[in-house]
Amino acid sequence: MEPSDKGAGIHRILERFGGRCEDEIVFGDSDNDLSMFGDDGWIRVAMGNASERLKEKADLITTDVDKDGIWKACVKLGLLE
Repeated sequence: MEPSDKGAGIHRILERFGGRCEDEIVFGDSDNDLSMFGDDGWIRVAMGNASERLKEKADLITTDVDKDGIWKACVKLGLLE
Protein backbone atom coordinates (compact mmCIF):
# COMPACT_ATOMS: atom_id res chain seq x y z
CA MET A 1 0.00 0.00 0.00
CA GLU A 2 1.27 3.49 -0.91
CA PRO A 3 1.80 5.85 2.02
CA SER A 4 -0.74 8.67 2.00
CA ASP A 5 1.77 11.40 2.89
CA LYS A 6 5.20 10.79 1.40
CA GLY A 7 6.31 14.32 2.33
CA ALA A 8 5.68 13.67 6.03
CA GLY A 9 7.64 10.42 5.73
CA ILE A 10 10.61 12.25 4.25
CA HIS A 11 10.49 14.79 7.08
CA ARG A 12 10.52 11.97 9.65
CA ILE A 13 13.55 10.36 7.99
CA LEU A 14 15.38 13.70 7.86
CA GLU A 15 14.69 14.29 11.55
CA ARG A 16 15.83 10.79 12.46
CA PHE A 17 19.14 11.08 10.61
CA GLY A 18 19.79 14.80 10.99
CA GLY A 19 19.26 15.59 7.31
CA ARG A 20 18.38 18.96 5.86
CA CYS A 21 15.51 19.65 3.48
CA GLU A 22 17.66 21.81 1.22
CA ASP A 23 19.92 18.79 0.54
CA GLU A 24 17.08 16.55 -0.65
CA ILE A 25 15.73 15.85 -4.13
CA VAL A 26 12.40 14.13 -4.70
CA PHE A 27 11.22 12.52 -7.93
CA GLY A 28 7.60 11.91 -8.81
CA ASP A 29 5.31 10.98 -11.67
CA SER A 30 1.82 10.71 -10.28
CA ASP A 31 -0.68 12.50 -8.06
CA ASN A 32 0.23 10.15 -5.20
CA ASP A 33 3.52 12.10 -5.08
CA LEU A 34 1.87 15.51 -4.57
CA SER A 35 2.62 15.51 -0.84
CA MET A 36 6.34 15.52 -1.70
CA PHE A 37 5.86 18.51 -4.01
CA GLY A 38 4.83 21.06 -1.37
CA ASP A 39 6.98 23.98 -0.25
CA ASP A 40 9.38 21.86 1.81
CA GLY A 41 12.66 23.36 0.62
CA TRP A 42 13.90 20.37 -1.33
CA ILE A 43 14.24 20.11 -5.11
CA ARG A 44 11.16 18.65 -6.81
CA VAL A 45 11.68 16.77 -10.07
CA ALA A 46 8.72 15.61 -12.14
CA MET A 47 9.19 12.84 -14.66
CA GLY A 48 8.19 13.55 -18.27
CA ASN A 49 5.17 11.28 -17.93
CA ALA A 50 4.05 12.96 -14.68
CA SER A 51 0.56 14.30 -14.12
CA GLU A 52 0.02 17.95 -15.02
CA ARG A 53 -0.69 18.76 -11.36
CA LEU A 54 2.74 17.45 -10.40
CA LYS A 55 4.51 19.21 -13.26
CA GLU A 56 2.98 22.54 -12.15
CA LYS A 57 4.69 22.18 -8.76
CA ALA A 58 8.04 20.88 -10.06
CA ASP A 59 11.32 22.77 -10.01
CA LEU A 60 12.52 20.63 -12.92
CA ILE A 61 10.75 18.43 -15.45
CA THR A 62 12.83 15.65 -16.95
CA THR A 63 12.10 12.86 -19.42
CA ASP A 64 10.19 9.68 -18.60
CA VAL A 65 11.88 7.27 -16.22
CA ASP A 66 12.27 4.71 -19.02
CA LYS A 67 14.04 7.38 -21.10
CA ASP A 68 16.76 7.95 -18.48
CA GLY A 69 14.82 10.72 -16.75
CA ILE A 70 16.43 10.31 -13.33
CA TRP A 71 19.93 10.20 -14.80
CA LYS A 72 19.24 13.24 -16.99
CA ALA A 73 17.89 15.20 -14.01
CA CYS A 74 20.97 14.32 -11.95
CA VAL A 75 23.22 15.56 -14.77
CA LYS A 76 21.17 18.77 -15.13
CA LEU A 77 21.43 19.36 -11.37
CA GLY A 78 25.20 18.90 -11.48
CA LEU A 79 25.24 15.68 -9.50
CA LEU A 80 26.70 13.57 -12.34
CA GLU A 81 28.76 14.26 -15.42
